[in-house]
Amino acid sequence: MQQAVSFYGWLLFNRTLFDEAPLLAPILAQLIERGELEAPAFYLSLYRGLIFPDKASVDNDVCSKLQQLTAKEREVLMLLSQGLSNQEIAQQLEVTAATTKWHLKNIYRKLSLESRAAAVAMVHTLQPQLG
Repeated sequence: MQQAVSFYGWLLFNRTLFDEAPLLAPILAQLIERGELEAPAFYLSLYRGLIFPDKASVDNDVCSKLQQLTAKEREVLMLLSQGLSNQEIAQQLEVTAATTKWHLKNIYRKLSLESRAAAVAMVHTLQPQLG
């Protein structure tokens, strides 16, 4: 498991994989609890309910961060989660690509994200909270 995480990264272990391999979550939980595998805090906040079903399902910190987004930032985030490029988002919102990049920069900062993939993973995991 540790080799898979180091080779593929944590984003490989997503909701689809948990759905397809239901025994994966208890294995990850055991490794994390024993300290044999260290998961990033953001990852745990996204998948806590799947890995540790008897603990809080969604980190309150992530939900409160989502509330900090403006309506336009939420719109950009939803379009991003649909796989649109910055240029496609800009065209859909009738803004410049620079404006789209500015919104994405603010979204990443407010949600403590470091990548586009992390933002997409967050949206797909927390879809109900995004409204």
